[in-house]
Amino acid sequence: MEFDDVVRKRRMVRAFTADPVSPGDVAQLCHVAQRGPSAGFAQGYAFLFLESAADRALLWAASPQLLADTSESDHQMRDAPLIIVPMCSEEAYIERYSEPDKAVPGQRPKWAVPVWYVDAAFASMLVLLESVNLHLGAGFIAPPKDLALFRESFGVPAVFVPIGMILVGHRHPDVSESSGGGRRKAESKVMFHGRWGQTR
Repeated sequence: MEFDDVVRKRRMVRAFTADPVSPGDVAQLCHVAQRGPSAGFAQGYAFLFLESAADRALLWAASPQLLADTSESDHQMRDAPLIIVPMCSEEAYIERYSEPDKAVPGQRPKWAVPVWYVDAAFASMLVLLESVNLHLGAGFIAPPKDLALFRESFGVPAVFVPIGMILVGHRHPDVSESSGGGRRKAESKVMFHGRWGQTR
């Protein structure tokens, strides 16, 4: 699929069929997730792929904020046959920026923004785009709220923090994707050139 088509067709999908994601597609999503940019090439992110019904049930149990909602749309979300949990670790960046080629003598590494979240978000976006390229549907939702249960259930080290959950599967043909509450803002409202508020 052409890149412009992938970007144009990307939507936050919330409803899926019961068809599983093929092993080949899972492998491709794993591959693509590692191709994002990373500050200092620290690569302080990790992805947990959950395909079995038992594992997905454990994840939903750690997400009471979603289980509490009995709406039809949330039940359809929970039908996703593949859930990917992107995570990031601040510790990986502290270690990387303490190495000789990055360290500032006598100073602890610091950043204007938490780059570990930025890198994990970059990688997550690649997963969303590759899902479209594979003719799958995908949506990004909030991370598990019960972190203790999440870590205990899946053996996740405490240094890793989930930034969200990516639902992946075959888009349900009878349910439209999430609209986000309306149309996208006009380009003139969000794209500025030279000065704030100045458009082309």
